[in-house]
Amino acid sequence: MASLIIGGTGFIGRHLCKTLVGSGASVRSLSRRGKPANALQEVEYLQGFLSDEVAVRRAVRGSSVVWHFASSTLPGSSLAEGIAALHEEVAATVRLCDIAVEEGVERLIFASSGGTVYGIASSDRLSEDHPTNPISAYGVQKLAIEKYLYLFENLNGFKSYVLRLGNPFGEDQDWHRPFGAVANFVNRAIRKLPIHVWGDGSVVRDYFHVDDLGDAFLRIAKYEGPERVFNIGSGNGTSVKELISIIGELLPGQMSISYDASRRGDVPYNVLDISKARNELDWTPRIQLIEGVRRVLASALSESTTIT
Repeated sequence: MASLIIGGTGFIGRHLCKTLVGSGASVRSLSRRGKPANALQEVEYLQGFLSDEVAVRRAVRGSSVVWHFASSTLPGSSLAEGIAALHEEVAATVRLCDIAVEEGVERLIFASSGGTVYGIASSDRLSEDHPTNPISAYGVQKLAIEKYLYLFENLNGFKSYVLRLGNPFGEDQDWHRPFGAVANFVNRAIRKLPIHVWGDGSVVRDYFHVDDLGDAFLRIAKYEGPERVFNIGSGNGTSVKELISIIGELLPGQMSISYDASRRGDVPYNVLDISKARNELDWTPRIQLIEGVRRVLASALSESTTIT
């Protein structure tokens, strides 16, 4: 299986590279960074943007599976950034699909956002057929790409699969960025830095470990069933306050918490129904939240040199 990972140097992309290499696949990465400092010897790294047609065509050629993880915006991005992303990501993805069809790609797998495409939850667990009414530009962008993939499949018989991800986290996640609560909170706690919370801490999210995501990736790469959209998460909800409490249990001591006004575009509750992934992919997450947080904490403690 020759795989191209667009966005292969990001947090999820790096883990997919390791997973696919471990499975014996031939792996190529296309990202704006090119070859990273922690490059895998078995991976061919190319540099380029998703909007660069020449770079994309070169990367796609010879690939049987294309994994699309590229994103230039964040869940909290403004509407202005979302408009720019229509050109940089949505239009570029349509071109990617054209190229994939021309180059004989067998399937394209897109990492969408289970946390934003649904919008305000009307049930305890959001299934794939829950209404999709995103309240952020980021969610609209992801949903637009999903719809174009559906269109290409109907027009060209081109197989595409959508993974609506909850909130993946792991040991090597960049904690400096303004998302990824587990890595951010843990690393700030061990460095005695204030933990910044948007709102009152009641926001509920679906956190799951990136190693479980790797298992889902391997299963979707071989899936031949009729379904095209899958929720991937833990199926359990955890509030920000509960997450901070778990960190406090594993890292005793006073933590400094600062609260700010809630952000517009943040849904108050998001927990995914993962029944379809369980039934169709025979996939179930195995790493409990507290164990995953413990792993992140152990890794952060071993790598940090600034703890006082």
